[in-house]
Amino acid sequence: MSVSVDSGTYNVQFIPPSSAGLQSYLATGVSSDSAPLTVILKTAVVVQVKGTLTDNAGNVYAGNQQFNNLPTGTLDHSQTDSLVLPAA
Repeated sequence: MSVSVDSGTYNVQFIPPSSAGLQSYLATGVSSDSAPLTVILKTAVVVQVKGTLTDNAGNVYAGNQQFNNLPTGTLDHSQTDSLVLPAA
């Protein structure tokens, strides 16, 4: 695929159809006068976590509590993610 753009620096986002099973990708700081950009989209992996959710005092969150704006995206094998939740 190729596109013609004015001279400058761009962020280029690739969003495959959800049925493709691929992760989206954001290339930042792409200059219009740089070498062609090669992007290989990775297979999307969905991980569901089950267990008991507690706050730092050990109080269990109610089962019917909803959490909005949870982080989504990808983690490399060696990465972890922290999440700050509202008080129970």
